[in-house]
Amino acid sequence: MQRIGDLLTKTGGTALVVDYGSDHPAAASLRAIRDHQFTDLFSTPGQADLSVDVDFSLLKWALEKHDGVRAFGSTTQRHFLASLGIYDRMQALVQAAGADPAAQRVVNAWP
Repeated sequence: MQRIGDLLTKTGGTALVVDYGSDHPAAASLRAIRDHQFTDLFSTPGQADLSVDVDFSLLKWALEKHDGVRAFGSTTQRHFLASLGIYDRMQALVQAAGADPAAQRVVNAWP
């Protein structure tokens, strides 16, 4: 993040960071994922992906040390997609689908 901040300071621009996490350090979020399922960290060394939640407050801290660089967020995926107009897009797709039962299931499942 320090390098990204350096680049933004030098050239301007925008960076979008997308990941799982929160605005504080996560306690014990290290986990292993294999075949799209969580698995024991030590059951298949080298054959599972390791993942950990991101501490977005630390990323923001690293960016805000640079002059002229501002950090926004974090936010939820739902709020981010809503700000981009996903609700309107869903309505347009449902209207285009007409009476298709699958489209009605999407509408009924929408929160």
